[in-house]
Amino acid sequence: MRLKEIRKQKGMTAEEVGREIGVTQAAIANWENNRRIMNVDTLVRLSQVLGCTPNDLLGFETKEEERA
Repeated sequence: MRLKEIRKQKGMTAEEVGREIGVTQAAIANWENNRRIMNVDTLVRLSQVLGCTPNDLLGFETKEEERA
C-alpha cells in the first residue's frame, strides 16, 4: 500500500484525507501501517481525493510502466 507516500506527495495530512472521505485520522493511519484493510469503495474514494488510480495506491504497475 502506497497511501502514505502518495498522500505526502500531494501535501495532505492524514486528517485532511480522512475528512475528505469521512473517516478518522486513526483509520488512515491503520491503512498506512497495514493494520487494517479498506474496502473497495474506500479505495476508489481515496484514489479520487488523491488524484491517482486504485492501482497506484496498491502499488501495482501497468504493463506500460513495466516496459519503461
